[in-house]
Amino acid sequence: MKQLLISAVLICVCATPSFAAKLVYLKDGGVIKAQKVWRSEGKVHVLVNRDTLADFNNSEVNLKKTFAKKRSAAKSSKKVLVAPAAVTTDTKAAAAQPEKRKTGISMPTMPALPEKSPAALAGKEEGSIRKHKREMAEKAGE
Repeated sequence: MKQLLISAVLICVCATPSFAAKLVYLKDGGVIKAQKVWRSEGKVHVLVNRDTLADFNNSEVNLKKTFAKKRSAAKSSKKVLVAPAAVTTDTKAAAAQPEKRKTGISMPTMPALPEKSPAALAGKEEGSIRKHKREMAEKAGE
């Protein structure tokens, strides 16, 4: 029983890295198993293993097959439900006011801070630094 359990765990551990492999399809019919594949500056970069990095021109790689978008079942079966608009008797008013929809994420706005000018501060109590500077100037003048 222990041998069966150990062998099952060993198979799962060994099979896990194979799921991470990506395939690069070349136009001449070749296929390369790679750890990572990306495109930049008109080239396709292929990280075959941690020591080997290969660069191919876009004309050498079948881009449609290599970078095919995978559709998930959750995204393809998602249906958009729209709530019916409120029934109004005035059709002109309903046509004039388009339905407002929130799009994207909006950032919260910060409240406006009161603007403090030196003239506005003249009637108020001094700050501790200005008060200290004034006191030092008075002592130096004595």
